[in-house]
Amino acid sequence: MQYTTVLLLALGLAGAGAVKWGLKDTDGKYCVIFSAETIDAQLNILTAENVTETISFKINATAGATDGNCHFDFNGHPANQINARFYPNGQTPASATDAQPWRLTLTFTTDNKDVAFKLADYQLETSPSALFNTTTRGILIHLLATSGLGEKLNSFSFHSALSSVRNKVFTKASSELDLHASGTNGYKCSTTGFSLSDDSRVDVKDARVIANARLESDSFPEGQTFEQCVLDSRTSDIVPIVVGACLAGLVAVVLVAYLVGRARAKRQGYASV
Repeated sequence: MQYTTVLLLALGLAGAGAVKWGLKDTDGKYCVIFSAETIDAQLNILTAENVTETISFKINATAGATDGNCHFDFNGHPANQINARFYPNGQTPASATDAQPWRLTLTFTTDNKDVAFKLADYQLETSPSALFNTTTRGILIHLLATSGLGEKLNSFSFHSALSSVRNKVFTKASSELDLHASGTNGYKCSTTGFSLSDDSRVDVKDARVIANARLESDSFPEGQTFEQCVLDSRTSDIVPIVVGACLAGLVAVVLVAYLVGRARAKRQGYASV
């Protein structure tokens, strides 16, 4: 029988912070810039005890610089592949032997003249890590105990989920990706996400991306034009429609009130005669 538990890594004790990654080519030019307000991930892990544990955490830039390849070959197409290394929730490893960061890999490619770049592939790779120090583990155990789960602590191993994700790769699980731009435009979206294998996912808030570029720094150029994602475009279309409908309704109300008032004035004039 399969049970489900939820383990929130560090329970958000570490600050989220904005995320900004840049991939530099051998000539010093930047081919990819990726920024976001927050990146949240949820991984579903099946442990040795046949228990599905949902591990939730934030991704940030705690593990140093990104790396990758500005001239990557993806299924015969030129691509930019950026590897962002991180520790979940920015936690410091418990020891030097546990200092292998996790990695989010994004592959941007172009396959026709109308698309400057698009997200073609992605994956999230975990590494062996008992990432949390004794203090954090104590806080977690205390919170579990006070939440009414104390009777299950004897059979619950804090490390069970972490040991289950050792050297595991969560791969792309969606064929349709709304992350692309044309010409020299960048991409932006208030909320987007990547579906991963095992019903896991990564959610990105306020994403901005430029790929297949030749930029002097890891900052977005001044006056850079961004294409909106489908969700934001629909929202942008709905707002003027709603405003226009409200204005039309207001005009109709004023017109009806005017006609009613005019009709009453005429009747009063006839009555006085």
